[in-house]
Amino acid sequence: MNEALAEINGLPQEAHIGKTVAELLPGVGAEIMEAFRHVAMTKESIVAQEASDETPTVPGQQRYWSVNYYPIQQRFLARASGILASSRNYQTTLTPHFSQA
Repeated sequence: MNEALAEINGLPQEAHIGKTVAELLPGVGAEIMEAFRHVAMTKESIVAQEASDETPTVPGQQRYWSVNYYPIQQRFLARASGILASSRNYQTTLTPHFSQA
């Protein structure tokens, strides 16, 4: 949990403790959890999966991400996954305008 994700979710870092992804981002929570489970069980990464949802910081506006999931392999972790999400808002907003030109 880092400051960038806290800013996206509109909550301080401490408020994320004990919350599920579905509680933080209800529109994509189930999809994200399924990807986490898949990666944890298969130990295969998922690269550049598209996701979109509204966030508390910008209600009413769809936000877009390209998401990578990867297995975390450490001796004391049974099965774990990590996530790296990058915003595609700028690209997604401009692409239709350039297509019409």
